Amino acid sequence: MARSIDPQPKAARGFIPARTDEERYLMRHIEDLAHTAFSRDIARYSAFLSDREQDLARAALGRAGVQEGFRFEGGWLNAERRVLCIEPEYSCGEAPICCVRLQCRAQAGAALPAHKDYLGSLMGLELRREALGDIVLPENQPGTAYVFALEPAAQLICRELFQAGHTELTTELLTLDEVPQFPQAEREMHSATVSSLRLDAVLAAMLHCSRGQASELIEAGRVEINHLPADKPHAQVYEGDVFTVRGKGRFNLTALPGKSRKDRSIIELFFNIKSNGREMTMLTPQDVRSVQFEKNLRGYRTEDVDRFLDKVEEQLRDDDAQAEQLRKQIADLTAENQKLHDELKSI
Repeated sequence: MARSIDPQPKAARGFIPARTDEERYLMRHIEDLAHTAFSRDIARYSAFLSDREQDLARAALGRAGVQEGFRFEGGWLNAERRVLCIEPEYSCGEAPICCVRLQCRAQAGAALPAHKDYLGSLMGLELRREALGDIVLPENQPGTAYVFALEPAAQLICRELFQAGHTELTTELLTLDEVPQFPQAEREMHSATVSSLRLDAVLAAMLHCSRGQASELIEAGRVEINHLPADKPHAQVYEGDVFTVRGKGRFNLTALPGKSRKDRSIIELFFNIKSNGREMTMLTPQDVRSVQFEKNLRGYRTEDVDRFLDKVEEQLRDDDAQAEQLRKQIADLTAENQKLHDELKSI
C-alpha cells in the first residue's frame, strides 16, 4: 500500500551568505546605496543583477533595515537580470534601463544568430556584463532580438554594433513603453520518483540518465543550484530549488508531495521548452527518418548512413515507448498519492 504524503513540515534551503570578496563587496555597495537614498530622499539604482546577486541585495537591504521603498526592474515581465531600484517615498527617479531592438539582415534560409552569438558580439564591444540585462529572442519574431541595457550601454550598442556572428544587424533604441509583450515560455510539468533527495538522484530523474552520468555532470562543474555551483553529488536538494545544467536547460523542483508505495520520494518539476529564444529540442524517430543529406562524389557511403539511421530510429522508438510507460506509472502513483492525502485530511 502506498504511503501518504508526509505531514511533517518540509525542510527549506536557507539563504546562503556571501562566499567571495566580490559578493561581499556587492552587499556593502547595496548598503551604501540604501543609506544614501534614505538619508537624502533621492532615488538610487544598481547595475543589472543576476538571480544570485538579487538574493544578496535583498539580504543587504535587510541588514540595512530597509523593508520597503525598493523594487527590482528588468525591463520586461519575466526578466531574470534586473536592476535594484531604491526609491524613497518622496524621491523622483526612473530606472536607467533602455532596450535595443536588433534586426538581422540575413538572406532567406540563412542561419540566424543564437543567444550566444548576440552575447558574444556585445561582449566584443568591451561592455561589462552588469551593464546588460536579458537578451530576448521572441519566437514569433525570427531574426529579431531585444537587448535590455543601462542607458549608456544601449547608446553604445546603437553606435557600434553592426553584426552578430556572421550576420549583419540594424539597431533601434526603444523606450520600455515601446517594448512589445513577448510570448510566454512554454513549460512542461513532470513527476518522477527517486530513491533519495540527493542531487545526483534528482538530477538523473530530471535528465533521464543514470546517477553515474549525473555525477559526472556535477563533478565537471556543469550544474548549478539556485545559481550557485554544485560540486557534491550527495548534496541535499529542497523544494523550490532551481537547477541549471549547462547544455541541458533549467529545471524547477516545484514540489515534494511525499512517498510512493515503494518508499521512494515523489518529485514534481517543470522545465522551459523555450526561453528567451533558447530552445530545448527533443529528437524523435520521425526526425531521424525524414532527415536528408546532400550527396556528392566525395560524400558519405549512403548505405552506412542509412544503416546507422535505422539503429538510431529504433533506439528512439524504444525510448519513447519506455518513457510513455513511465509517464503512465507516474500518473497512477500521483493520483493514488493524492487520494491517500485527501483521506488523511478527512480523518
